[in-house]
Amino acid sequence: MFVVEVETAKATGEVEAPANRILTTIAAPEGATVETNAVIGTIEA
Repeated sequence: MFVVEVETAKATGEVEAPANRILTTIAAPEGATVETNAVIGTIEA
């Protein structure tokens, strides 16, 4: 299961969840432009 789709000027990719967990925080809204290494959300441990 993927958590987010990331789009750059040169490519688009999907980020998979490391495990079957719950997304607890969304730090960047859909369509937002964020800096490299920015936190975009948190997943319950």
